[in-house]
Amino acid sequence: MNSNARMAANYCVVTKPCEVEDFCYFATARIEEYLNSGTVWRALGIPNGSRKYSAGNNEILHAFLTTNDEGISMVPQVRSILETGIDVLIYQGMLDLACNTAGNLRWTSNMPWKGQAAFNAKDLEPWKLALPGREPTKGGEYKEVEVQMVEGQKTRLAFLTIAGAGHMVPQDQPEAALQMFNRWLNSVSFA
Repeated sequence: MNSNARMAANYCVVTKPCEVEDFCYFATARIEEYLNSGTVWRALGIPNGSRKYSAGNNEILHAFLTTNDEGISMVPQVRSILETGIDVLIYQGMLDLACNTAGNLRWTSNMPWKGQAAFNAKDLEPWKLALPGREPTKGGEYKEVEVQMVEGQKTRLAFLTIAGAGHMVPQDQPEAALQMFNRWLNSVSFA
């Protein structure tokens, strides 16, 4: 693919052109630079002469494509996690075409588990982003259910979108991402 064609399509944030050729985010180059630093390599015990870290590798991509191992369902793993009583948060930026809202909502709605009917009975609702000194704004949309999966314990599945964010939610909407993670980690509902 020529660089003009690659720059035209942005699957990470559909409302913006790509900032750089690969992965569309300028920060990708900075991440690669950091992960290839001597400090990181020494901390991880990576021997000198090893291949450098790259956010993308066409050889590996080709290997996945030729072995039909590009995309596999993670539904069994997510269902297993829920069945053991561990809460699950599925989130994505509303502007992300690569991991899009419609696709993620479809697989979570079709996942067979004890809470499937309760999850599907709910509609997406707005969640409010409350930042100090500002009026609350729409952070995106969500739906969540709590289901008794393990005796004496409710397990939560939440599906959440972040308004104005693409593939890299914390980079695109850092305040919304932080609030989302804080709410989730502190078991606070998005209602």
